[in-house]
Amino acid sequence: MEIQGIEGLSPDEVRSRVSQGGRFVIFTWTVSFIVMTVRRPTSVTFINPGESALLKSLPYTFVSLFFGWWGIPWGFIYTPMSIIENLGGGRDVTNEIMQSFGGVPSPPPSTSFPPPQSAEPGSAFRGEPGTMRPAPPLSEQTSLDNDAKAALYLGLGSLFCFPAGLLAAFFGIRAISRARTLGVSTPGRAIAGLSLGVAFALCTGAGVVMGALVPKTPDGTDPPPSLTRKAPVTPVPARPDDGPVAEPGNAGARLALKVVKSYPKQKPSPKPPYHVAGGDWTYLDLEGPGGVEVTFGVQFKKSAESFSFGKAELFANRAFADAFDAKFGGAPGPVKAKKPGPLAMGVAVLGQDVVRHKGGGFGNAGEGSWVATKLFPEVGDRQGEVFFNWSVDEGHAEFSEKDVDYADDLSFVFHTAFAGK
Repeated sequence: MEIQGIEGLSPDEVRSRVSQGGRFVIFTWTVSFIVMTVRRPTSVTFINPGESALLKSLPYTFVSLFFGWWGIPWGFIYTPMSIIENLGGGRDVTNEIMQSFGGVPSPPPSTSFPPPQSAEPGSAFRGEPGTMRPAPPLSEQTSLDNDAKAALYLGLGSLFCFPAGLLAAFFGIRAISRARTLGVSTPGRAIAGLSLGVAFALCTGAGVVMGALVPKTPDGTDPPPSLTRKAPVTPVPARPDDGPVAEPGNAGARLALKVVKSYPKQKPSPKPPYHVAGGDWTYLDLEGPGGVEVTFGVQFKKSAESFSFGKAELFANRAFADAFDAKFGGAPGPVKAKKPGPLAMGVAVLGQDVVRHKGGGFGNAGEGSWVATKLFPEVGDRQGEVFFNWSVDEGHAEFSEKDVDYADDLSFVFHTAFAGK
């Protein structure tokens, strides 16, 4: 494994620097080519104590910022994910890397107790639920909230004013940096404003460049359209597997499940079975070999457009996590099981009422009963992507591999969420 930043250091020196605050991180970059978007991790980089991970992430952040947006639709999904992860200091893989160095030495025990830190009145009660972690001072929270609002409003304003997009990007990045410094979640308004501002700024810039490249006649007007006739095109007969493909066919890993029961018009509930009647969600009870039991819930609007976004929930038993590892080849590493409850995640709906092709993939929109989606499971700073497709009419469902590089992250997420069930 290639690791940057430890050249010339012995294992003892590496362990010493990690105990002083050094860490190993992975950044990501995104590049789009109109019809294709590529998101890839970098090699592992060592950040010395006191060294800024943000500075080392800038090359990959700028690559994503300028070259990641130009793919439809994934450029607008992967690019903000890469930028936000890099601005947050990258993905920390210190524990995994240090296993090869024999672990991290514990700091020497201290016989004195540090003086208690002062905090604003009531700050302990504004921390995370179930903890006594002091929350940031109200002044810092207010500054973070103001930056997030400014990023959102300026991002919306970039629809009408190009410079507003640049200001939205500035306030969005500053809000993300402040949230990371305070140890709190980044406000969604900051991420939305940053994405809108950068997207419309890049689109406007591209329009200006394309306008400058359009040929002009000597008097400054556009040249007349060409009168060249196109040769007639012979129509191609339709194939059995015709139509747009929602998921590329491949020989990747798959975990097949059986649809036991469907529950339409539901809404999420905090108590088992975690859904009740009276909403616009659909829940599926699924079973698989080896005692696998899964409940999947999804919410999205059906429309003539095949692509859309929605919300999803997944609740499963330990057997599912083990079966997923057996099919996808992932290893979770050290995990701490969460208390029982659904795993909430985002979902991209890639195809509705489509036909599942024999070689994998989906097409023939409107002629089938399958729904093709992609899930984004996430726990902490570990996240992955996996296709999930189902047909209530045929009684089948499947998890299908998106990228082999996500196997370990997905294993960690599912074992953390379901190992205690």
